[in-house]
Parts: sequence; structure tokens; C-alpha cells
Amino acid sequence: MQKSLLTDAVLDFHSGYRMADYAKTIGLLDDPDVKARIERHTRNVLNAALSMKLADSVSMNNLDELAKERYSKYAKDLRVPERRRVAQIFIRNKAPDAACPCLELPEPEDAEQLRLRILSGDIDFATAAREYSDDPRTARFGGELPKLVQKGGGISRELEKMIFSMNKVGEVSDVFEQPTGKYIFKLLELQPEHLPPYEVFETQLKSTITAELKAQPMTKLRSNAYPDPNKIDYQQLHELIEKLLAERTSGQD
Repeated sequence: MQKSLLTDAVLDFHSGYRMADYAKTIGLLDDPDVKARIERHTRNVLNAALSMKLADSVSMNNLDELAKERYSKYAKDLRVPERRRVAQIFIRNKAPDAACPCLELPEPEDAEQLRLRILSGDIDFATAAREYSDDPRTARFGGELPKLVQKGGGISRELEKMIFSMNKVGEVSDVFEQPTGKYIFKLLELQPEHLPPYEVFETQLKSTITAELKAQPMTKLRSNAYPDPNKIDYQQLHELIEKLLAERTSGQD
């Protein structure tokens, strides 16, 4: 299979050269449209080659110093907010009895009574979650949420406020009522806000700075190549653009 693919590639390459030579013999190089396309392609190739040459000429001797300076400058933005590992017990509100909407079916376990049992040591939180929580996603893991919780992290403000009202690891929250049911939370771990060490961001910082430095010479050269805005005849430029657009439209027809 690989040999066949290689053979096809070589044959395509050879035939491409032969067809290009034939195009020259029938005068396509003198076709205005072909000339314009070749010139445009040549400009693109030369610009790309120039950009690479200028980028390769940039010195990276002080990259370590520049990366550390940027780490210090943007330390505030690089800080990781306080995050909390939390477990929950969710007891869903039971639907009214269809035969008598005025009555609610009894709950299998009262949320407040369950909380008191946990606080007294009669049952641990993880066991209570596995036995009584109506959230199947977390119940089998002892109620532990799959992601760390942080402020503004996507949960409702009410739940966020309750979770961040706990101050000590191991603390169990009050029963928190929502339209769908009642929640009890336990704080499993508290990760305070902190600034990760420089080494965590070193590769990313150096990559970003390298790209910026390599782009600077071409950006400066391009900026200097722009004509003086005060010497541009914008009316003539507008007419030229309209003419080119009209020619393109007629060519497509």
C-alpha cells in the first residue's frame, strides 16, 4: 500500500511538471489573469519567506528574564481562586398524591433529621448520601461532587453562598431548601486562593513571548510600508475597488 501511494505521488509530481511546461508552450504565461494570479502567489510566498527570515534573526538570549518579568507583572491575573471539594445529599421534594393533591406523600427520610443523625455520629455523611440522596450521579460516591467548586463557577448563587458559608473542613451545612428539594453539604477540602509557582506557567509564557518577539520585525516592516494616509486619494481608491468588484462579478457570470 505504501509503495503504491509513493508511486502515485511521484507520477503526480512528474505529470504536474509536464502539464505546466505544456501550459507555457501554449502561451498561458501571457494570459493577464494567469499573470495576476502568479504575481499574487509570488507576493504571498515572498512575504512568508521574509517573515520567517526576520523571525529567525530575533535573539532569544533573554527569554528567561522576560518570562519571569511577565509572570511578576501579571501575577494577579494568574492567581487560582479559592476552590472547595464538597459532598452533598439531595432529598427531592415528593409529588402530591394524585388522588388528593392537598396531601404530600411522606418523605423516606426528613432532611433535618438526617442532618442531626450525621452531626451526632449516628451515621456518617458518605453513608447517608449513598442511602438517602436522590442524586444518582453523586450518591454512589458518597455525595462527592465531580468538580471542585469556586465562586462564579456555574452553580446557582444560593448554593454557592451556602457552600462558601462553611469555614472548616468536615463542617456540615444547614439544610438548604430549593424548589426541587433539600440539600445538605459537607466541606471535604478547602484549597485557598494562591499563585502557582513560575514553573507552572514557564512553558506557556516562553511560547507566547517567543511568538510576539518573532512577529515584531515583520509587524514593524509592514507598518513602515503603509503609505502616508494624508497622501491617499480615497475617492480614486474607492472607484478602483468598485471596478475590481465589478470585474470579478462579471467574470463569475
